Amino acid sequence: MKSLNALVWRSLIATRTRTLLTLFAVALGAATTIAVSMVGQSIRRGLFKNQEVATIMGGMVSYFDPMLSFVGLMIMLAAAFLVYNAFAMSVTHRRQQIGALRTLGTTRAQIWRLLLSEALVIGLIGAGVGLFGGLFLGKVMVIGMQAVLGGMIPLEEAPPLTSDVFLALVMSLSLALVAMLFPARLAMRLSPLAALKAPESAPMEKQTVRRAKFGLALAILLLGGLVVAPPGVWVKPPLDFPLTIAALGLWLGAFVLLLPVLAGMVGRRGRRLFARHSPGIGRLVSDNIQRGQRRVTLTVFTLALAVLVITGLTGFIGFVMNDLMLTTWAGMAEQQVFYAGRIDVSQGWTVILNQKLETMMMNDAEVDSLSRAVEGKATVTLMYFVISPELSFLGDGYFSVASTPEALMKLGSAFYTFSEGDWESARPLMEQGCAVLITPLVAARNGVTVGDPLEVHHQAGRTLCIVAGIGSSAAGISAISTPHPQAFTNTGPLMAFIRPILGADVDALQAKIRAAVPNLRTNSFSVYMDAFADVASMLTAGFDGMLLLALLAAGMSVVNTMMMSVVERQHELALLRAVGATRSQVSAVIAGEAALMGLIGGLAGAIAGLGCTVVFVVTYGGSSFGLQLALWPAALHNAKAALGVALFGVIAAPLIAVGAAWLPARHILRENPIETLAGQ
Repeated sequence: MKSLNALVWRSLIATRTRTLLTLFAVALGAATTIAVSMVGQSIRRGLFKNQEVATIMGGMVSYFDPMLSFVGLMIMLAAAFLVYNAFAMSVTHRRQQIGALRTLGTTRAQIWRLLLSEALVIGLIGAGVGLFGGLFLGKVMVIGMQAVLGGMIPLEEAPPLTSDVFLALVMSLSLALVAMLFPARLAMRLSPLAALKAPESAPMEKQTVRRAKFGLALAILLLGGLVVAPPGVWVKPPLDFPLTIAALGLWLGAFVLLLPVLAGMVGRRGRRLFARHSPGIGRLVSDNIQRGQRRVTLTVFTLALAVLVITGLTGFIGFVMNDLMLTTWAGMAEQQVFYAGRIDVSQGWTVILNQKLETMMMNDAEVDSLSRAVEGKATVTLMYFVISPELSFLGDGYFSVASTPEALMKLGSAFYTFSEGDWESARPLMEQGCAVLITPLVAARNGVTVGDPLEVHHQAGRTLCIVAGIGSSAAGISAISTPHPQAFTNTGPLMAFIRPILGADVDALQAKIRAAVPNLRTNSFSVYMDAFADVASMLTAGFDGMLLLALLAAGMSVVNTMMMSVVERQHELALLRAVGATRSQVSAVIAGEAALMGLIGGLAGAIAGLGCTVVFVVTYGGSSFGLQLALWPAALHNAKAALGVALFGVIAAPLIAVGAAWLPARHILRENPIETLAGQ
């Protein structure tokens, strides 16, 4: 056992560069998980530092948690590819050592223990480094997001969840062990004599087109189906989400099948192009891309995945925030409805959350003064905020509103548009007692339709209500119609929606309200929509900045690929040096291979990410919100909005890849070509 432990440490120390690279990958996965948890907790602490306000702000977190989890998962996935590549390179480089151990009597089980022990040591050290690195990275990310969000969304530094720290450590160990299994299995299948042979350069490989043809046919059929019968037009909740996941899965499956052939095709086409400008180096670069197909494809896929996620997430956030959430407020802005209250949303949530709950509510005197100020010029709808899991549009904490039947009907289509029912059929149900106006997603979750009873739990208890309508409401808010809205909450009215009568001067009306009730703020919903759009763009920038870690991790996989390629081609590269190739020319070959892989990955990821945006928009649509959207124009608009990020990925991926190729280029240039050719 002591000899095995000594051999483990000797192997790790002898290959310091590779060991450090693998440690970096494991630590990056752990650090990112912890850092993302810190960002999430910082958002929570910022939103919930005022416990009185937490009850009406809880739904805000529903926007962030899935995105943060997704970001962490993508970075961990990129780190997983990096760890696998590092271990695969390690085992390949040590084939002769493993063969020598086997010929000396070492059993397969002992080789297994040796390799897995190395993985365990790297996993433990990497997890420890990732723990401390994650705390530092989390602080940096929180500071960065505070700068990007500009106070619109509050962040207050907070430690990560204990469960997330435990998850990061367990995943780091598991990642290292699992990543070693496949390379170790391949090593065990080699006979000792075959393993003793010096590693040969990977041959030129012809790309099989059968899978590529199937992938191309799959992509064409999917896009053709989306053009002929866009699912977003006819699919209804709760089937819209699983159908969207299935469509995205088909699109990504086609992308994976096409990627190897795309890499080979670029290599073949690039050979002709490079031959015109740089015959020697260019041909070598394009030929080497076609060698070691599995390794090159895996590296290109890792780079493409990072660009895909950045591009796709940008399109996704843009669609949800602008086309879904903001569209639901359009009726308010078009009909010149504005709000009055003590809350000024345009100043950002940070200002709001610093207020006490009682200072946010309108009192009876203010309500009376407001009603007198707009008398004969507008209708007033007082909104009481209610937290009800049954009516929540996002998670269990998204807020709903309660108001009187008369007030809601006066607000009318500016606030709520029916897809099932109408105001005439809803009126008697609303006047009977408690009735609710909900979105299709809420109706599907509760399994109800118009006229069905629905028990509503709220801060003050529970009430049996009738579903009076299903349709689209501002921001997906469910509305409770009741003669006594204050009975559904422990607070007073938080806001009033003012709907001017036809021909009323809105600016003069707002000025009159501010003069009559100085404590109230008034803003049009167009201002609210602009502030919401600013938050959406800031969120996109913040998440894209976090996802750059995935692109950096993917770039590090280039180091593994190029190092393995250099090891296999030591004699070839030494021969080039011996016949007159300069150091810069050999370095250009290695950097050129990395740049070409980066370019392929960037282009493939950009195309796949833009495709994900289109597939998501056209498949998911707006049925959950009760909206009928022009899906293809919306899809193309959001793809165009994500194009800038995609182009950034196309440019950044080759640059990161070239930077990552510096280490293997430096390694080969240190070798003496004569000694290498002599086999020393």
